[in-house]
Amino acid sequence: MVIFFILSGPIASPLPQVPTATNQFFDWFFYGLQGLGGWLLFLLLALGAMVWLLYDSQNRRLPATGWRLGVVLLSLLLLPTILYRFTVTDLHYRIYQVLQLYGDNCPIDVITQNFPEITFTDCNQLRRSLPPLTPFGEYVFYLGLLGGVLSPVLAVGYYITFQGMSGCPRGHLYEKALEKVPGQCPQCAAEEAQRQRPAAEVVRFSPTPSPVPAPGPMASPHSKPVKPSRPALQYAWLVDMTNNRRYDLYEDTTRIGRSGESDIMLTDQAVSRLHAQIRESHGHFTLTDLDSSSGTLLNGKKLRSPLVLQNGDEITLGDTVLHFVSSN
Repeated sequence: MVIFFILSGPIASPLPQVPTATNQFFDWFFYGLQGLGGWLLFLLLALGAMVWLLYDSQNRRLPATGWRLGVVLLSLLLLPTILYRFTVTDLHYRIYQVLQLYGDNCPIDVITQNFPEITFTDCNQLRRSLPPLTPFGEYVFYLGLLGGVLSPVLAVGYYITFQGMSGCPRGHLYEKALEKVPGQCPQCAAEEAQRQRPAAEVVRFSPTPSPVPAPGPMASPHSKPVKPSRPALQYAWLVDMTNNRRYDLYEDTTRIGRSGESDIMLTDQAVSRLHAQIRESHGHFTLTDLDSSSGTLLNGKKLRSPLVLQNGDEITLGDTVLHFVSSN
């Protein structure tokens, strides 16, 4: 920072006057606004951003620990500014500028004439009388600017990242637009419905196929059995609890849809011709949506990428609800 100094009244030796925009802003930052200092505005901005972010993330139960820590640390950058402002006065600042200008050969008569309120015998004594933070004004200045500017910027980034999102006490993060009941987590609601099913219905998810009727002439008219093109798996299948029907899964890939090309053919008009598929690999089953028009739900949550199925998972295709059963 270019050192400048303006003294009033006659002086024994002329001093260069080089006021720049940076110098003027530095002076306003610490001693402007009628002595309060412009730093106070930056402090209010940082504190406002910190309080809002902490309150909003807590109120919406968002997993934003990193954002909270970041805004708190950035706000703490203003602490050196507060210490500097209340220990280094405007008088100290101006004396330090003169000492920096003249170095070790400071003119005692010039300083005495322009600062009659201080008494000293030599420049070293005067330099030692200054507060410890005086030489670090430039560093404190930039730290205060960073804290006052970056805290609101971080708060804006947090708002953009979590806009329209909410969380629940169990740590689930979801879009508020997916709430079926205001304030209720869709994933928690699906898990609760799974736990509250009648005992007789839970028995149907037993790994043994005996409780579930095999495909036959008594099948519901809402779905058509498809003649398998390859052997069916014996340790995994799908169950339509509404129509009391079982659908076999096959090795490699089982396609589900309304088309006659599907391995599991459904007559539900809300189901696409090729709606979804289940791929088997080493005993693991992965559900994938085939760009269907109505989408595929897994345990009440829209499927956006392939997910591995677990025993008892609920798959919704259009108006049809199927349950995955596996004894593996």
